[in-house]
Amino acid sequence: MPNIVTLGETMALIRSNSAGHQGSRSQMTLGFGGAESNLSVALTRLGNHVTWFSQLGADAFGRMIATELRGEGIDVRAKTIDDAPTGLMVKTSGLAGTQDVTYYRKDSAAARISDSDIPENLFAGADLFHTSGITLAISKSARETCLVALKKAQQEQVRISFDINHRTRLWSQEEAAPFYRQAFSYADVVFAGRAEAALVTDLDPQSDPQDLLAALQNLTKGYVVLKEGE
Repeated sequence: MPNIVTLGETMALIRSNSAGHQGSRSQMTLGFGGAESNLSVALTRLGNHVTWFSQLGADAFGRMIATELRGEGIDVRAKTIDDAPTGLMVKTSGLAGTQDVTYYRKDSAAARISDSDIPENLFAGADLFHTSGITLAISKSARETCLVALKKAQQEQVRISFDINHRTRLWSQEEAAPFYRQAFSYADVVFAGRAEAALVTDLDPQSDPQDLLAALQNLTKGYVVLKEGE
């Protein structure tokens, strides 16, 4: 059974059950979501042993997330802190089938994480470490933590996968690109969509897929994967 470690913020999720305005509380559903914890759930259900590392607020949302992830069989390594809340996202559906997402994650507990919070034995027995550009984006301290974790995983000869997962609401392409390239230097597998591949290679997003792959390959010694939706 492979042992996998993931690093990334998980937020509480409030989702509307009907189209239109948010309406009353009875029309909203509470859950949680985050790229790395979503992946952790999927990998655990496929029979892997997964450790999720992050930070949560000492609040009801944080307790819910930790309980739900442990219920999935995930080893939760998330310190809870009193002076910052668990992040929150609110998803509402429009009448035309559109979806609007509002984030409340600035200065969240996960954004306060630092490299000193990395457990000494986080990668003990691990086969793979996975994280994404979201962790690099949410704060300077989270970025430093992510890069230190990537370096530590590499030093401990743990395979690394990195998904760009660019979020325009968190930072600009110009600010993000150098840090994505830095993460590539550690990665054994890199994932990118067309626009994300263009972001780090300066090619057009509509370039031939093989050209995008070749340009990505020039930035890493690992495998490159171009995500093409369906």
